[in-house]
Amino acid sequence: MRPPLSSSCSKCSSSSSSYSLAETRLKSRLLTIFKKAQELMTLCDIEACVIHYGPDSELKTWPENRDKVRSLALRYIQLDKAKRLKKSVDLYGFLNNKKKKTVTSLKKNVDEELK
Repeated sequence: MRPPLSSSCSKCSSSSSSYSLAETRLKSRLLTIFKKAQELMTLCDIEACVIHYGPDSELKTWPENRDKVRSLALRYIQLDKAKRLKKSVDLYGFLNNKKKKTVTSLKKNVDEELK
């Protein structure tokens, strides 16, 4: 038989600790994304920015200079749709393309081995 629950405070502390853990993970991931954007700019000699709306509708941008982010966003919006979508890749598209390349490569290897 279970002992009676002490109070609802134990649930509160558990809930708040899981929230703070999720918040810590989010901050860590954001720092990683900001770092990757910086590396992308440096290695590819391009302009990039990151715009993130947090769970509390808090806006975070990289670079922190909002005027630069606004300028890049406006330049992106002003492109016609065809140019915007030309090199745009979402996660599904990226993984689907990677899958097709892998399947093609495997078929090629199998065909070569059979010859």
